[in-house]
Amino acid sequence: MLIKILTLLENLIRLSGIKPYEDIKIVFTGLRLGEKMFEELTLDMETAIKTEKDLIFIAELINITKENIYRKLNKLNMLIIVYL
Repeated sequence: MLIKILTLLENLIRLSGIKPYEDIKIVFTGLRLGEKMFEELTLDMETAIKTEKDLIFIAELINITKENIYRKLNKLNMLIIVYL
């Protein structure tokens, strides 16, 4: 699941009890090298577990085995070799 950094910021400000753009300014300065516009909240190997709060979830890792990790590391290693 991807979420815009701006949306994440606006929600964080609201959760702090203040209003974005009214009580606090948000200034856009442009992206710097390495900055992201989106944040990935869960990974392919995670599943979200609902809590008693509506907007709060717990990310639980699934399907993590040594073999799975080795397989993914080997794939990454092959990609690095190809692009070098």
